[in-house]
Amino acid sequence: MDTYGGGWLVRVVVFVSVCDSGLFTLHALVEKQYVHLRVDIIDRSGRRRYAEYDEFSMWGADGNYELFRRFFLGDAGDGLAPNDYKGFSTYDRDPTGCVKTRHSAWWYPDDCGSTYLNSPYASGNAWGDFSNLQFSEMKIKP
Repeated sequence: MDTYGGGWLVRVVVFVSVCDSGLFTLHALVEKQYVHLRVDIIDRSGRRRYAEYDEFSMWGADGNYELFRRFFLGDAGDGLAPNDYKGFSTYDRDPTGCVKTRHSAWWYPDDCGSTYLNSPYASGNAWGDFSNLQFSEMKIKP
């Protein structure tokens, strides 16, 4: 992908509200290594923003695909800060109740947080201070 610096191997779409296959695939790509994660968003005013992490990884199914990220850079804000060390919640595994509230599977903190990118409703996605996103995309590279 031609995003900043090139070399982005995977466009991560984590619509996994029914099964773990998307998480399993993502975990296989980041297992036993840190990768770079880039999140690109277009906010409701049409402005492009990004968040990039130099170290991103996650546990496997036994660890509920717990998220780990470090070394943030970007103008979208560190939207994953409250989600660090949180397991991935789905409709069938929703300990916080956030999936039903947000209509979105995600790595939720106990208060549901302000970042979630998997809503099936276009205006339902948010990244930190930016809500009603027009576009969001997560990418990784080694």
